[in-house]
Amino acid sequence: MTTQKLRPVLIHSALLVLLATCLPAQTLVQRLDDQSSVDWTRYVVRTSGSSNISLSGTDKNQRAEVLMNAKSAAAENLLKAVDKLRLSGDSTVQDASKANPRLRSRVRRFAQRFTVVDTRSMSDMSVEVDVELPILEGLAQLFLPDRIGTGEFHLDDVPRSPLSLLPWPECREVPDGVELVIPSQGLVSYKGRPYTGLIIDARGLGVKPAVLPRVLNEGLAQIYGLSYGGRDAVVGTGMVAYFDSMADARRDRRSGREPLVICAMKTHGSQSADVVVSDNDAVLIHAAATTRNFLHQARVVYVVGPKP
Repeated sequence: MTTQKLRPVLIHSALLVLLATCLPAQTLVQRLDDQSSVDWTRYVVRTSGSSNISLSGTDKNQRAEVLMNAKSAAAENLLKAVDKLRLSGDSTVQDASKANPRLRSRVRRFAQRFTVVDTRSMSDMSVEVDVELPILEGLAQLFLPDRIGTGEFHLDDVPRSPLSLLPWPECREVPDGVELVIPSQGLVSYKGRPYTGLIIDARGLGVKPAVLPRVLNEGLAQIYGLSYGGRDAVVGTGMVAYFDSMADARRDRRSGREPLVICAMKTHGSQSADVVVSDNDAVLIHAAATTRNFLHQARVVYVVGPKP
């Protein structure tokens, strides 16, 4: 094959690679129904609506009516989609709001705050619209209690190995020059730097993204969630960021240059959105947050998807 024939093929391949890197990971795009989906990398719900009447003629008023009908249909589809969103490990938005008429009304009003991202005119004069709805600031705010971020750290004075961070055996002497880690005194990286964020490696566990997920210890006490996140951070950037690769999680500004990486043990709750970490890792998370409170800043990243 000549160089001239190879060049278009190479260019086409390069464009495909570039396009693939720009698209959200499929594991993080949840299909809610035939028309709606949520992109958990952007925390955006997307759906469509169409006019259910066909009008003849070119009258501007008729066109405006058709467009209005399409937008109304999209708003109804958005409400159905928002209802299906996982709120936490135990509930969906519908679960959390159906018993509270006032909250239910506020969810409905929230679903009206969409943006039209595409409009298509059909041959029969009907119209289809695609709409998007950011779910952080409006939706998360509805379900936040008056007080958040007031939880106390779970710490202890059990010495840990500076390398494995596991409890040091009581019968074992500490070699000269080795300084054991005491969680109640804080935890820094082996470089002596404060941890900048938390990465939860939950690959292969079937974790499902949610608006307000939690990290729990083996006794199901909350290690991270509304008890530890700051309101501005949770509303502004979400409780956690979701990625399907460790490389992307480490590159993200949210985890920072020196993240603490913890492996989750399992999921918890009917929605499989909360994760459980070992009791030892739970203490380490809070020890690191004692040095620099990345939990209050919601600098927490979940790595989900299949096990590598």
